[in-house]
Amino acid sequence: MSIREELLDQEAEAWAAFEPRLRSGEGLAFGWTHAEVAGHLAYWMQRCALMLEAAAEGPIDDDAFAVDIDAENDARRPGWAATPVEEALAAAVEARERVLRAWAALDEPSGSAASWFEGDTFEHYDEHTGGS
Repeated sequence: MSIREELLDQEAEAWAAFEPRLRSGEGLAFGWTHAEVAGHLAYWMQRCALMLEAAAEGPIDDDAFAVDIDAENDARRPGWAATPVEEALAAAVEARERVLRAWAALDEPSGSAASWFEGDTFEHYDEHTGGS
């Protein structure tokens, strides 16, 4: 099994367990609402998709995508909190679909691409459920 297929399987399994919790808001970490978590995930998966799409076009400089994660989260969290839940959930689903398409489009995912994919999908879902 290729790394692409292996990570897709891990993501699908993690999403199946995570999505009901995201939709209900039950068991989410950090005291965030499900609208905040959904908006947050949508934002980071969209950034990941951008990186993967760029990687599909040719070599990329990882530093071009570097950002202060905590500062970005702090700046955007009020907007995520103000977003209606259904809108935030739809954005998360759309972002997930985009990142999956971008991942599937890579001929041979690099270690960097794999790290981004893991970190912004199934590892991120786990982070927002406290690993449970």
